[in-house]
Amino acid sequence: MSIAFADTFYWLALLNMSDPENTRVNAYPVPARLVTSAAVQVEVMDAFRRVPSRATAMRFWEACFTTPELEVVPFSVDLLARSVDLFAARPDKAWSLTDCISFTIMQDRGIRLALTGDHHFVQAGFDIAFL
Repeated sequence: MSIAFADTFYWLALLNMSDPENTRVNAYPVPARLVTSAAVQVEVMDAFRRVPSRATAMRFWEACFTTPELEVVPFSVDLLARSVDLFAARPDKAWSLTDCISFTIMQDRGIRLALTGDHHFVQAGFDIAFL
């Protein structure tokens, strides 16, 4: 079964028709299972905070809980602590805490592919769908 981690890059391009990556992201074959995180959800919701984009934000939110092929990994004390440890351990990288949460989830679950164009995932040793 194919599985990938869906990063903020993916969701923003998928949901925003004017995003320069929209066509490429929509043409990409969707893996059988997608995993994303509550941290990514927050970033996507924040990006669509203005009217009329709030309707898009709410459709995304609802889809996160009604799409059986999509798993949203919630925040937990353990996940956050390990992600902060990674964040602190790599002062040489410009990785955000959300990136580190994503990397930790991917490592925990053995996920190699990220649906993103963010080169930070490559720096962390993962494959990305959009170069």
